[in-house]
Amino acid sequence: MVNHNGSVIFGKQRKVDVPAQEQPYWCLGDAIEVFDIGKAKVGIAICREAFFDETISTFHFKGAKVLLMPCRFELVVILI
Repeated sequence: MVNHNGSVIFGKQRKVDVPAQEQPYWCLGDAIEVFDIGKAKVGIAICREAFFDETISTFHFKGAKVLLMPCRFELVVILI
């Protein structure tokens, strides 16, 4: 994470949950971090990590008020 000027790095979050087929391409992270960016504490759930309750709970208990979820999923809307 960088500030609005792109110069100060607040921190780095690596994927903690890396599926076997992705392991040759990604470095496995070992911690779920929350970054204090001044106005709020921010957590980053990368890709499928957002689907695990334990990950989201960890962000909550570490004080995150904003959760960023970068991923590449197609949005499917079902109208009932």
